[in-house]
Amino acid sequence: MVHISGTNLRRTLLETGVAILVVFLLRVTPSPAMVGDTGGAFGIDGSFRTIGALFRNYDFPAFFEGERTDDYFQTLFRLAAAGRPRDDLSYEVHLVQALSYFSGPGRRAGSGAVTLAGGKTRYRAMDEASEWWSGENARALLWMDRFNVKVALAGMDITLGRQAVTFGKAHFWNPMDVYLPFDPNQFDRDYKAGVDALRVDIPLGSFSGITLVGVLGRELDASGNYLEGDRTLDASRYGSSLLGRYFTNVAGWDFAFQAGEIYGGYQFGGGVVGEIRGVEVRGEAALFRASESPPLPGPLPGDV
Repeated sequence: MVHISGTNLRRTLLETGVAILVVFLLRVTPSPAMVGDTGGAFGIDGSFRTIGALFRNYDFPAFFEGERTDDYFQTLFRLAAAGRPRDDLSYEVHLVQALSYFSGPGRRAGSGAVTLAGGKTRYRAMDEASEWWSGENARALLWMDRFNVKVALAGMDITLGRQAVTFGKAHFWNPMDVYLPFDPNQFDRDYKAGVDALRVDIPLGSFSGITLVGVLGRELDASGNYLEGDRTLDASRYGSSLLGRYFTNVAGWDFAFQAGEIYGGYQFGGGVVGEIRGVEVRGEAALFRASESPPLPGPLPGDV
């Protein structure tokens, strides 16, 4: 067993991030991929980054144990294999390794606003994540962020597997983006986390179409663990989703409407994007209706 102190681990993460940054700055010759070409039949690409943050705690000694500041470091390595062996067939596979450190006593490393999704999360029926090392303030986690196949047919595109699904066009907060959206204060947004889904895109014209999405997932408890236990493959209706979306363009304005069952209930939403005298206008709204509402703890009346 190798023991790594918080100070040494923090220094290692910082030195690794600086070294990788220097390598990337010196590497001025662009290339389509590390191996092969992801736009061709097969290719492997990757990214390596280190994120650091300093948090100033508010005055609550019982929670922060007297610490006025906390620091956070996360080193991420993403290996992506992708290709298009035929004109009507493409695929992508993303493997992510994260090493996270958070100085806050007793708190799980990697639970801050700058972390990626990984491990226990919504809209994933397969739990393949592996936490192969952990300490009081650090952990190393390996998981598959995407693995999907896309088939382009004459009248539709079908994508099956873990994939990033993004709806809506709002900048800061997006009520129509229900599948693992970015947190408003999350600044690392190069890769959106994938969900276990079957997606069908049906074009109806140059700027209109229908999208149908079915997602398998499981319910999480208040502590962020799976409610039914750590089975490799599992799903529940509460944690799954079936959503339909229609979008079109009318007089230069983009309109979108969506409805369906999402995590914990039902959603109905719509959005519009356009211009008024050269000024861009964006608007989105969504209504959520919970499928079940547990009662508030006594003596409070009513439901949550």
